[in-house]
Amino acid sequence: MREAQAIAKLSHPNVVVVYDVGAHQDKVFVAMEFVDGHTLWYWMHAEPRAWPDVLKIFAAAGRGLAA
Repeated sequence: MREAQAIAKLSHPNVVVVYDVGAHQDKVFVAMEFVDGHTLWYWMHAEPRAWPDVLKIFAAAGRGLAA
């Protein structure tokens, strides 16, 4: 719950937006932005990727994690 509340305060282009965090009937919920698309796993395996493209995607994910 604390982790979700902390991320709800974060604003970064590489992090999904969290709108609300709460509990209902002893279960925690996180209401977040819907991001249409595929997973990173899918992207990596859908077709061969050049290493600069892979590096660009992973660096962006790393910047989101660092935020």
